[in-house]
Amino acid sequence: MIRHSVRALCAASLVLAPIVLTATPAQAATTCTLNGASVTPDPMGVVNGTAGPDYIVCSEVAAGNAVNGLGGDDYIVLTGPVLGTVTGGAGRDYITSRSNVTVSGLIEGNTDSDYLVVDGLLTSGGIVRGGTGNDYLKVNVNNGTANGGDGFDVCRVNTGRPPINCEF
Repeated sequence: MIRHSVRALCAASLVLAPIVLTATPAQAATTCTLNGASVTPDPMGVVNGTAGPDYIVCSEVAAGNAVNGLGGDDYIVLTGPVLGTVTGGAGRDYITSRSNVTVSGLIEGNTDSDYLVVDGLLTSGGIVRGGTGNDYLKVNVNNGTANGGDGFDVCRVNTGRPPINCEF
């Protein structure tokens, strides 16, 4: 009797093991609100703002995904990891990340004069770029690239690599 039970358990484990071992791990998701309403990235992994001013809050921007403020003077707050791309679009945009946030992707103001702040860590692969216009960049810990871009840019880095393309 015991021998049959052991055989049954062994056979069951051989059937179940490939199913369990080939399970796909959970993927990170881009999670944002746009003007107070939850939004889901489109099939290409993009969250777009509107042509006007927006208030966008993202608790995560997954690798390969993008958040784009589009037109207007946008305010984008990043409260979790940034592995993808965040751009302000046209307009005077304010993009900020909290002190606990790690940025391994790209944060870019794009056109016009923008205010970009990474209060956490910019990793070695991370980039903060002002784009065109007179931008303000502030990075707490810069292990990546803080680039003012074109225009007259004011850049501050607390520790790490110095910024580039900054006039002051």
